[in-house]
Formats: sequence, C-alpha cells, structure tokens
Amino acid sequence: MFRIGVCDDEAYFRKDLKKRLKAYFESKKFKSEIIFFERGRDLLKVAEKKPFDLAFLDIEMPDMDGVAVGQKLRRIKPDVFLIFVTSHHEYVTQAFRLGAFQYLEKPLNDSFFKQEMERVVTAFVLRKQDYVLEYKGVKTKIPISQMVYLESSGWNVLVHTKEKDYKIVGKLSEEEIRLLDYYFIRINQSYLVNMKYIKQFYSEKVILWHKDKILPVSRKYKDNARCTFLEYQRKVGI
Repeated sequence: MFRIGVCDDEAYFRKDLKKRLKAYFESKKFKSEIIFFERGRDLLKVAEKKPFDLAFLDIEMPDMDGVAVGQKLRRIKPDVFLIFVTSHHEYVTQAFRLGAFQYLEKPLNDSFFKQEMERVVTAFVLRKQDYVLEYKGVKTKIPISQMVYLESSGWNVLVHTKEKDYKIVGKLSEEEIRLLDYYFIRINQSYLVNMKYIKQFYSEKVILWHKDKILPVSRKYKDNARCTFLEYQRKVGI
C-alpha cells in the first residue's frame, strides 16, 4: 500500500491532483491510499498517527508553508518522499535543501507529472524489496536498494552493500537473472552493478557514488550496458 498525503489550500488544485492520481493508479496494479488536506497542520496530525510514504505539498499556504510541513514530516518519517508544488521559482532552493524528490510547477505538465510518478513509485518499490542471501546455511535479508554491486570471485559471488560485504556460493549469471527487474547491469564478466549508484559511465570504466569506486567496463558488455544505463536515466532518473 502506497500512502499519499496531498496538501494545498486551493480547492481546484486538490481536485486536479485527485483526478491525475486516480487516473495514474487505475492504470497500475498498485494499491494506494490518498488523503487530501487544505491545511498543513491537519496533514501532520494524521501523519503522526500513520505516516505517509509520499507527500505533495504546496509551498505557499496560510497556516504553515509547505517547507515547514516537509521538515516536520521528515521528523515523523525520515524517508518520506516529498514533492513540492508552487508557481514561484524562488522557493525551489528551499525545497531541494530539504531533500525534495521533485519540484512541480503549477499548472502541472501532464507528461512530466506521469514521468515523476513513475520515478517515485519505482523508488518506493525498490526500497521495499529485500534480497535473500544464503551462505553456509545462514540466510540473510538485505534491502535491494542498499546493494551497490556484485562481484564474481571464483566459486563465490561477493555482494557489496553500502554497509558491509556478503559472500554467497554461486554464479554471477544466476544473480543477474534474479536481479533482472531491479535495475542492475552487467559491465564485464566479473561485475553486476546497481545503476542507482553509477555516478559516471565512461567507455572503459564506471565511477560509483559509493566511495568513488572505479570498476572496469569490458568491450563485450560496453554497448549494451551503456544503452541500458541511458534508458534507465531517461525513464527513472534515480
């Protein structure tokens, strides 16, 4: 269940966003719960009892501005996705300092709105998925979103995450199949990389956001990997 809170003091915008969100989720096999508010304080009261996964916040509101509401939502649920909506560019910096997922201008652009919904839903799904590892009879669950890259090492596969490394017995090609729907790409015979962590993609190497790690790209995998990564950037942009 994807729980969404929408807060805007303008009735016409709440109505517009309700229509867009309804149309979006009707086209998906994805359950959502969407609650609309006119005042930021009312949204916060509900969030304190049951936090939201995503909040659409108008920045300019009379009782409490959207940035202040976003700050309080972050205290309630640090990983809440925040999308700010306004007609004024001068508030963009404030929104992104808070770690906003996106900033939307009024009136909403339909294609851009759908694109950003795809992006936030994808991020939410990935965040929720766990990967089950087994080594010497011990099973471990780790969030797929925390997996940076996998490395072939003899008869084993090393799973490098943001926090620590794990070892499993198996082939990298088998793990590649398991992770086919989770935005991982093979860059050479030994490495399978989570595209979320690719900072720069060169013809012979990739640089990762995690510790600026450099991994080689082989000629065999280069073209397909680059095309897949560019498509990922275009569609998801995470």
